[in-house]
Amino acid sequence: MRVCVTGAAGRIGQAFLARAVRHGNLRLRALRHPGRGHAGGPVDWVDGDLSDPATCDRLLRDAEVLVHLAWRGVPLAGGGYAGGLEDGLLPTLHLLDAARRHPGLRIVFPSSGGTVYADCGERRPHHEDDPCLPTSPYAVQKLAAEHYLRVLCASGAASARILRVATAYGWLAAPGAQQGFIGIALSAALADEPIRLVGDPNNVRDYIHRDDIAEALLLAATRPQPAGTCEIANIGSGIGTSVRDVVALIERELGRPVATRQEHWDAARGLPGHAVLDIARARETLGWAPRIALPDGIRMGLRGLERAAA
Repeated sequence: MRVCVTGAAGRIGQAFLARAVRHGNLRLRALRHPGRGHAGGPVDWVDGDLSDPATCDRLLRDAEVLVHLAWRGVPLAGGGYAGGLEDGLLPTLHLLDAARRHPGLRIVFPSSGGTVYADCGERRPHHEDDPCLPTSPYAVQKLAAEHYLRVLCASGAASARILRVATAYGWLAAPGAQQGFIGIALSAALADEPIRLVGDPNNVRDYIHRDDIAEALLLAATRPQPAGTCEIANIGSGIGTSVRDVVALIERELGRPVATRQEHWDAARGLPGHAVLDIARARETLGWAPRIALPDGIRMGLRGLERAAA
């Protein structure tokens, strides 16, 4: 099976590509920016940019599956309503235009499980059939990409699996990063610096390790799917944890208290106070379930930092 990948250099893309290589029965092709690492190995690398139709055609040539991970926009990014369009939605549309020229493709697309759903006024997990009402430009663009995929599938040109992914973690992040709260917090805690809290520390999120996300992506890419269908499945832990509780877990693993610093960003006002996902459909349709509990994931992150510092 020929599987092509965008965003292979990203945190989740690296984890997915490593799993796909170990699978053994996949022929892999991945997009990279010219001159940016990744050479050789069992992957056919395509140099170029998604804004170039010829690059998109080279990437999709003879492909059966597209795993589209390239999306540089983040929920807390500013820039107004037009901000981030060129980082996520517009490149995606260029790629979908190319998919129309390569009919029969199966597309796997990670959307946002934490931001696209409407606030139902209840602190319960979101189901895939719940109404969507995004309140940030980032989430609007993710949901727009879902609708474009649905239209593409309805035309019969492709089939798609949309994975609405909860709050991802499992990597270390620089203190000034806009995304990856747990990675930022771990780095700050081990450096004896205050953990930056953006928004309400009582906000509840569904945290899912990137290795579990990568496994879900691989299952979505390799499982058969009827032509012309568009499926949606939530990918998360199904468990809600507040920002305050994440700090407490870090303190427990370190065996000492950590300092925090409260910050209020305008971009954080559009984020929900409670975002937890019902993952029953992913269990049923993909045979997937998360394996890394949050305390274990935090422990793994701290050990990784300690080894790097040794």
